Amino acid sequence: MKYLFGMALLLCLVPLVSCQTAGTSEIVHSAKDHELAGEVHRNLRDGLVLDGSRIGVTVQDGIVTLHGAVRDRAVKARATSIAENVPGVVKVNNNLSL
Repeated sequence: MKYLFGMALLLCLVPLVSCQTAGTSEIVHSAKDHELAGEVHRNLRDGLVLDGSRIGVTVQDGIVTLHGAVRDRAVKARATSIAENVPGVVKVNNNLSL
């Protein structure tokens, strides 16, 4: 019974959890935002040589916020460009620091 309650609670909280993968975190607020965060994350991973950079992706209502630290301005600009080109992204806030 405790197991079933725990699983039910977990399923209710899934859209609000933070996921950490390969140095990148995603915080999502809905199933659509979850899919969008995953796509942004994959595109960032595939399009950048992250070299120890940690880029967090937060998505709420299609608005993507990038946060964390990158090694130079070129990576920061490229991250914005990659996120902007993901279908469904409404806006990108780049809060990455150098």
